[in-house]
Amino acid sequence: MGQKTSDQIQKRVTWSSERVFLFAVIGGAVGVGNLWRFPYLVGENGGGTFICVYIISIIALSLPLKMAEVALGKAGRASPVLSFRNIAKEAGGSKRWSFVGWSMSFSMFLLLSFYAVIGGWSLKYAILSLSGDLIAIDKVGAISVFNTINDDPFTLGMWHLIFLVITTFIVSRGIKSGLEKAFKRLVPALLIILIALVIWAAITADFVGAVNFLFHFDSSKLSWTMVLEAVGQAFFSLGVGAGIFMAYGSYVPTGTSVPKTMLITGIMDTFVALIAGLAIFPFVFAYGLSVAQGPGLFFLTLPLAFGAMPYGSVVGFMFFTLIFIAALSSSIGMLEVSISRFKEIWPNARGRIACIFGTICWMIGVTSVLSFSVLKGVEPLGFINLFAGMNIFETFNYFLGNIVGPVNGLLIAIFCGWILTAEKAKEILDFKSSIHAKIWLILVKYLVPITLFLVIIGIIIQT
Repeated sequence: MGQKTSDQIQKRVTWSSERVFLFAVIGGAVGVGNLWRFPYLVGENGGGTFICVYIISIIALSLPLKMAEVALGKAGRASPVLSFRNIAKEAGGSKRWSFVGWSMSFSMFLLLSFYAVIGGWSLKYAILSLSGDLIAIDKVGAISVFNTINDDPFTLGMWHLIFLVITTFIVSRGIKSGLEKAFKRLVPALLIILIALVIWAAITADFVGAVNFLFHFDSSKLSWTMVLEAVGQAFFSLGVGAGIFMAYGSYVPTGTSVPKTMLITGIMDTFVALIAGLAIFPFVFAYGLSVAQGPGLFFLTLPLAFGAMPYGSVVGFMFFTLIFIAALSSSIGMLEVSISRFKEIWPNARGRIACIFGTICWMIGVTSVLSFSVLKGVEPLGFINLFAGMNIFETFNYFLGNIVGPVNGLLIAIFCGWILTAEKAKEILDFKSSIHAKIWLILVKYLVPITLFLVIIGIIIQT
């Protein structure tokens, strides 16, 4: 890549092996987007039709862009900020492309501040399930439990803090002692729990009904809104534009195949999303719950099923532990991206930088915690039609997930498709076949940016 700048770390640490790197990118991709957002979007958009559009979007749109992110990290061997700046300079472009790296870092920092609220919910509900407090709970009781947690800022704030402390501790330990050890345990645990839940659902609940719902294609369900939701979820699910894959790519061991690793990641990400549906919807159908409950599906609807089924306390504990693991595996990447540029400036202060950022993140996140109680009526961007009726938590969620992420993804596609030369793109991606390289370049140069542009326009039109 040419001479490194003095800002860069003199010796870049790498993942211990390609397998560990695979665990890291799977952990970064598989998050609450798969387990929380995907099932309720499927429920709201008619099941199998949505899934077909989603899978096509993953293959044709998300994967090519995630390959680009990892390859840019691998070529830059630095934070997203420095990688964009140095690669652009080598390609004859402007060093101002480093702005995309800063956008990634800042957006992940803000995202983590409210994402930790979901992590806190999952921890609290895991304990409630194990203690038996959700046994024989009815709809009124489920709503009461959820509101009681959210109405008490000290309770929700405590779980929010605990989740951030765990995240900060892991990141502060570094790549070898922190991230690697975490992903070696979190990813297998997530898969084991998820498969166990599917097996239990197949034995005790309406598994056939769930399969028919998830995999039945009904062309009448096709609509512009549904397609927009599916494409948006394909980008959201893999964390397009987040910078996590770019940061992890900077630690890639020599000889790692980016296309192969990202193909496996895409398959695993989709597998987990589908398996999550097979773990959730059998209980939804068996207990007569609504498939279109929205975000409340996890914390308002499913506790009704867990409270009524045999061994429901254990099943509920496993389920909410699963949500916690998925949230943690993503939050680690969010904090890693946030501090990536600063630990290059102060290479021996990773622990202190992580703690400082974790603390500031908690302080900002307190506003999301309070948005369910003291600040319940506050709508920070309510003067804009798109954000009308959204509290602080909901505003963060929508703005970062539906606007900033796609915009960052669009800029990455433009950078890789139009700033880099075809030869340089093929070199950093290490395609073995020139045909594969040409297909990738066509997708990133034309299809991905056009689609992302339409997604952004579609979101704006909704106002």
